[in-house]
Amino acid sequence: MVAVGQRWIIDVLADLENFATQNGLPLVADRMREAAIVASAEIAAAPEKVTDRTNGDQNDPTILSGSA
Repeated sequence: MVAVGQRWIIDVLADLENFATQNGLPLVADRMREAAIVASAEIAAAPEKVTDRTNGDQNDPTILSGSA
């Protein structure tokens, strides 16, 4: 199971796989599938230390200042 805060990386790899498939890059698509499997396993094995802020939110000054 992939932590919710880490799901974005799996989604990016899936998007890259789809792009590769649609553009005649089967080896790249295969590698993206493999990368998603590896990423899922690594994330599942890692101790929970990731913050709730993901997808660049950590750089949003309105979130950091609490004025959102």
